[in-house]
Amino acid sequence: MKKVLIVEDEKSVQHRWRTALEKEGVTVVSAFHFKEAEHAFLAHLDLDAIILDGRIPPTKRALERDDDSAFTSSLVREWRKTFNGPILAASSSDHINESLIKAGCSHSCKKSAWGDGQVSGMVPRIILDLLAKK
Repeated sequence: MKKVLIVEDEKSVQHRWRTALEKEGVTVVSAFHFKEAEHAFLAHLDLDAIILDGRIPPTKRALERDDDSAFTSSLVREWRKTFNGPILAASSSDHINESLIKAGCSHSCKKSAWGDGQVSGMVPRIILDLLAKK
């Protein structure tokens, strides 16, 4: 069974992606902020793919800020030291997606700024396609 880490601070988006992947038999590990993402990655060394929001707040209590993409980029660089699977950056900002690709994400998807179901629905489909190729 494939295992995917979803790092997304917006609960409704996280739920939508989780539901879509679990319907396809994928085991999902969730993280909502930077610290949880670090912990989840280390606790699940058998991950097959990662979906990563472009701006991850550093902690549960922190409000999202424009510079949170720097936290996300540092996370990608750290993960790439040991993880060779697909990492999908999902952000409403082309600039953030581009910076995450430079940091080591293998793919990106432009996410609607308003959590639009059709656009957000693309993310699980992309991951499923990448997992099928693996």
